[in-house]
Amino acid sequence: MLRVLRKKAKPIFWIVIGTFVAMIFLSWGMNFGGEYFRPQIATVDGKIISPTEFQEAYGNYLDNLKKAYGEDFDTESIPDLRNKVVEGLIQRHILMNQAKKLGIKVSAEELQKEIIGSFEDTNTYNQYVQGVHPLWWKMKEQEAFRNILVNKTKNLVINQVKVTNAELNNYYQKEYESAHLKQILIDPNQFVPFSEVEKYYKENVEDEFMKPGKVRASHILLAVPEGAPADQDAAARTKIEGLLKQANEGADFAALAQQNSNCSSRERGGDLGYFGEGDMVPEFEKAAYKLEKKGDISPIVKTKFGYHIIKLEDKLPDEPRLLEDVEDKIRGFLVDKKADKQARKQANKIVKELKQGANFEQMAQTYSHAKSGKKGGDLGVIPKRFLNLDDLGTQTIKFIAEEVGIAGVVINPDFSEKAFELNEGKISDVVKTSLGYHIIKMEKKIAPTAEDFKKEHSRVLINCLYEKKQKVSDDWYASLKTKAKIIKSME
Repeated sequence: MLRVLRKKAKPIFWIVIGTFVAMIFLSWGMNFGGEYFRPQIATVDGKIISPTEFQEAYGNYLDNLKKAYGEDFDTESIPDLRNKVVEGLIQRHILMNQAKKLGIKVSAEELQKEIIGSFEDTNTYNQYVQGVHPLWWKMKEQEAFRNILVNKTKNLVINQVKVTNAELNNYYQKEYESAHLKQILIDPNQFVPFSEVEKYYKENVEDEFMKPGKVRASHILLAVPEGAPADQDAAARTKIEGLLKQANEGADFAALAQQNSNCSSRERGGDLGYFGEGDMVPEFEKAAYKLEKKGDISPIVKTKFGYHIIKLEDKLPDEPRLLEDVEDKIRGFLVDKKADKQARKQANKIVKELKQGANFEQMAQTYSHAKSGKKGGDLGVIPKRFLNLDDLGTQTIKFIAEEVGIAGVVINPDFSEKAFELNEGKISDVVKTSLGYHIIKMEKKIAPTAEDFKKEHSRVLINCLYEKKQKVSDDWYASLKTKAKIIKSME
């Protein structure tokens, strides 16, 4: 049933949206006696935050989380998500009131740029302009207007912020420490019985664990090096737009590829053969899999190689993922309070034995669920805050992410703060993170060097200035909030 729904997702989506909007006006616009009323989530200085505004903000927040962490992002991993959205709306209203007091305006050009920039590309934007209901478009314009107004108001404050040399040096000494660490990680997921994992897989494989079948595609590439001059990029864009027009009007795609493509596949009329998930760069793969019927041609796709047009030649049926590939994911679904309690109990037991003199490395080899357990829990040198992507290989970054957790280039603060509180040779109590329960041993702290400071100066400055701006902004907003009259009306 779910697969049928997925195939009909687009028409169903628009029917649902239309019905939902209509029901909002019918149910929220009048009470049962026929009198109009204005339900509300909260009021800020007399201005109402309505359910429609809340639902819009909540939806946008979830979309951003899914873009950042993937479609399978679990909203339950963020405590009190609803209240975070409400607080965000309160902040927006306070800052918009401040913008009004300061006489800040939004020009038509700024509004247009903000709206276009919110879409994947101009082609997607044009499709929405032609096909989306005016009511949806009006809401999009209002959201863009509010974003610009709020950002302009914040910028009036934070653009004045500067960093002194003393502040920069202190920040570097404090935040760019690193340390040689060891750990034992107890993962609650591992306390879910395999029999339950296997049962869940068998019952849900067709709905949840299918992967797209391989596709066969041809393409035309107009190569544009990263960082190419604007005129070179524009020339390639203009040419690829002309080729797309020809292809859509029925020109022979293979001939166009042979005559114009900068890819070696041009000798085969642009034919790339069959490929699957992870075989192509993400932008290319995403565009190829969006094509549904043989002969479909994509909009223009920009990747690090340049501009592409893709033609779908064949699409194989979806196939099930192997149980071993999704086992950890299923354990994440099934982990419950009982499994979590068992994991914490074992972690506490290990800490007790370590304090009684047990060997850390042997305990890590025996009990740790992390890959580092095989090496006695050795994590190597871990930075306190920031990963340097230029100096670390992808495998090292992946290892750190799996062992302690990262967000972008930032080490998980739940782990880092506890680890760097330790003196050399000391062992932590149980430390809880989203990965499970850690027991950390500080082997050696490593102070940042003056040489590295010179090499990292621009990054340190960016991070220090950003965090100072954030603090100034937070303090300024807190002062505004204390003066505002806020009433939360609905839980």
